[in-house]
Amino acid sequence: MPESPDVLARYALEIFTKILILELDVDPTVGQLSDHLDLHDGEELERAFKCAEIALNNDLLRMHGPQTSRIPGRIVVTRSVGEAGNVDAIVDAVKTFDNFTEGNDPHHQHDFGAFEIDGERYFFKIDYYDKEVTYGVDPMEEEPFRVMTIMRADEY
Repeated sequence: MPESPDVLARYALEIFTKILILELDVDPTVGQLSDHLDLHDGEELERAFKCAEIALNNDLLRMHGPQTSRIPGRIVVTRSVGEAGNVDAIVDAVKTFDNFTEGNDPHHQHDFGAFEIDGERYFFKIDYYDKEVTYGVDPMEEEPFRVMTIMRADEY
């Protein structure tokens, strides 16, 4: 994950571009939006910007943790992950995960990932809560407190 402001800005632009392509059906080969999209209806553009912001904040939390990223949240590992002999490899896989697809990231928010380490399948999942961490919230509606859980796939 980038550290300098210039590199971070380029990374944010890259994330936004990917989200724009997925959310608005942009044709990356010609750099134009599909004919069916009404650019005068700002709701779709607003949604794409919000998804890109959510994805970027999720990436920052996942890659750097809540203290370094300053993203309100916490990271939790299940007991089986905490007791695994390869917990460092599991955490590194979460930090470096970049295989977001339509199948595992349909809302383009980078809030779920699945990977394998030493033949065992693992997931990470980011859930969104209100500031008091009492109720779940929609990150499209309000700025959430994030809880990322790292678990074995059979614990999901």
